[in-house]
Amino acid sequence: MRAPPTIKLRSPPRGAAIFRKMVDRNARGVEAGTVVRVIDRDGRFIGQAFWNPKSEIALRILTRDEEPAIDDAWFEDTALRALRLRREVLAIDRVTDACRIIHAEGDRLPGLIVDLYGDVLSCQVSSLGIYRNFPVIRDALTKALGTRCVHVTAEPKLAKIEGFPIPGGAGRDARTRIHEHGLTFDVDCAAGHKTGFFLDQRDSRLRIRQLAKGKRVLDLFCYTGGFALNAARGKASQVVAVDLDEAAVAAGRQNAERNGLGDDVTFVHKDAFEVLRTTTQGAYGLMIVDPAKQAHQRSEVGRALGYYTDLNRLVFEKAPPDGLVLSCSCTGLVDESAFLEALSRAAHRAGRHVSFLEVNGAPPDHPVAADTQEGRYLNVVLCRVA
Repeated sequence: MRAPPTIKLRSPPRGAAIFRKMVDRNARGVEAGTVVRVIDRDGRFIGQAFWNPKSEIALRILTRDEEPAIDDAWFEDTALRALRLRREVLAIDRVTDACRIIHAEGDRLPGLIVDLYGDVLSCQVSSLGIYRNFPVIRDALTKALGTRCVHVTAEPKLAKIEGFPIPGGAGRDARTRIHEHGLTFDVDCAAGHKTGFFLDQRDSRLRIRQLAKGKRVLDLFCYTGGFALNAARGKASQVVAVDLDEAAVAAGRQNAERNGLGDDVTFVHKDAFEVLRTTTQGAYGLMIVDPAKQAHQRSEVGRALGYYTDLNRLVFEKAPPDGLVLSCSCTGLVDESAFLEALSRAAHRAGRHVSFLEVNGAPPDHPVAADTQEGRYLNVVLCRVA
């Protein structure tokens, strides 16, 4: 096997994503999507990485090891190691048949998300290097899992920047059914948000079930009913689930009926702010606030923080004494400290004393690489409102 090309850096890297401006000009002749050796300006080995001069992130570190060379066997072994982590260490299949199998840098495969939904693999590709090597990873996982269908998507803007065609996806074949903590959900990987379902809230859904007994529960941005159904299963006295997506509300109703909870959850097709403004103070003892991602680039972070402050101010205002609020942010550019500060501002503006009881994130099948903290994108805060 031929030795990979070597690319030299102008300055020391701070993480596993190395920007184009840090790369020495000697790299211009190296083909995009190639695996390369990366050295610093003094010639010291840094790692093996995907190279793409078309992207602002020109180098994505795959491994800090110089041996073995990265080939098909390396990609297959890395994918299967990720699978073994979920099966043998985390034992996620004891509670669900849906989990994240590969979480980008957290599993040493930057630019790739792979989620298992029962008999379907739902994948998101966001780097040219992964696109070129994806068939090896796909075949290894399909063989190991025995899945029926592989659905592959890519964000058009990223695909254009990286220089690969947008995958066609699996269409109707990507519809399936999953089981989680004793509940059943229909998932459409081709039409749903993210890869089809919010796998990153699995642990938080169970926490809501544990907290819901005897409470009136309001689930805002409910999507297809994950939190709401768990609240009902936890013997809440009332559950109201709200979403502005009419298709999600319809799917939520179907999920409730399928689980024998059709009479226990009221789904409402409405804007969350409108519902909050017309809600009587103290009407709900437990409220869940899980809006969509609010910033896609750094210039939007200020607006996102203002949104979180305004939304949670309304929620805190409506909470009864000793009420509970589960407030979430899936905006990766808003880190934990910034989100907690937004909640603090919301509490101050609401004139309420708010305590943070638990501060969590995604479950362990969403591992975060120590040198890529951006992989920790989800913040979940359980609050008590005095």
